[in-house]
Amino acid sequence: MNIMLVDDDESVRAVLARSLRRMGHAVLTADSFSSGWETARSQQRQLDGVISDLDLGDGSGDELIRRMKEDALAASFVLFTGRLDYCLPLDLTSVALMYKPCTAAELLNALRTGGHGGHGDGLAILRFST
Repeated sequence: MNIMLVDDDESVRAVLARSLRRMGHAVLTADSFSSGWETARSQQRQLDGVISDLDLGDGSGDELIRRMKEDALAASFVLFTGRLDYCLPLDLTSVALMYKPCTAAELLNALRTGGHGGHGDGLAILRFST
């Protein structure tokens, strides 16, 4: 899969990207809302999936995903957060929501099974703890 990972925390981004690459996936990384948006828009073809943190410093992951969905920049989406009180907005119910802590394998599974941008069966809320 061709995946974009967006997280403003350098250590989280590095660990998840390395793990996804070890699983055989091509991974683009972005450290903010603006860099995620520009990276997605610069791709020659649609991304297979986007995994984004909710809080990105210069914007929110849910708004980033909303824009990407509108422009059909990716096929599948996962939003992850440490905010246990967060609920997906109604217009993003086709996005998989995961709560931290979660592993790269768990995020990838959510991307494959529940994060289809308009092509899935609806809301997938997964919570994993280690």
